Amino acid sequence: LEGGGLSFYGAVISSFLFDWLYLKYRGLPFWSTMDCVGMGLPLGAVFARLGCWLNGCCHGAVCDLPWAMVFPGTHGARVHPSQLYESLACLIIFIGLQKWKKNQRWYGQMFLLYLSSYAIFRFGAEFLRDDNPAQWWVLTMAHLTSLVALALATLTWKKLASDISQRVPPTVSAS
Repeated sequence: LEGGGLSFYGAVISSFLFDWLYLKYRGLPFWSTMDCVGMGLPLGAVFARLGCWLNGCCHGAVCDLPWAMVFPGTHGARVHPSQLYESLACLIIFIGLQKWKKNQRWYGQMFLLYLSSYAIFRFGAEFLRDDNPAQWWVLTMAHLTSLVALALATLTWKKLASDISQRVPPTVSAS
């Protein structure tokens, strides 16, 4: 998967499948557990992409912006620090999820908010990168995976939002 733009999505997809199998085996609730996963994933991605920045991998395309950087392997060319863009986006997603949590109405909502937010960001950010080859027209595998992730998140959102068994009980506030 290296060089194909799927290392992050590959980790999320495989984790999702193995979580489903494990939770089913243990008889534990899937969507409420995935909400916990979705709350932590963006913060983990913040630090993972900072690691990419320090390592000099996953950088963007050549640009002449004042904050462009030179990394090993760019042959002296100044490129978008796309790792920092993604780190910042994931921090914003993390903070947004923390603020939205009090509005959660059903299990799975937080995970799907994370997945759709990340997919929208990654789709746009992928245009600033040139390390992933185009697969279809100008779209990379990460573009296509983002579109599929967003479509699946939207369909699952509609299904879970209408499923009464997935409703989060209202919290009782102490007056």
